[in-house]
Amino acid sequence: MWRVPLSRWKETPGIFFWVLLVANPFTKDRPEGRFVKGMIAAGTMTIGLVDWETVIASLKGFLAVQRWLGGKESGVVAMPFDRLAVSRPTDNGRLS
Repeated sequence: MWRVPLSRWKETPGIFFWVLLVANPFTKDRPEGRFVKGMIAAGTMTIGLVDWETVIASLKGFLAVQRWLGGKESGVVAMPFDRLAVSRPTDNGRLS
């Protein structure tokens, strides 16, 4: 991650976002931790300004992969059937 210049990462914010999410737990007690957390927020907003549903789908996909890797499959689908996998209002107006 550190070998690729930030200007190059700016061209692929989705991939950078996933790399940050993967690296985040390992930077907990390191000086880079604050930078990674700040970049996660910046990446979320960068992608979210264009298409917020993409951010939600990315986070849901990332969590599904993490659950799958952790062996906690319990009905988790890594590749959701609906394209965006966002919460939709149900009949009573609450989000599902």
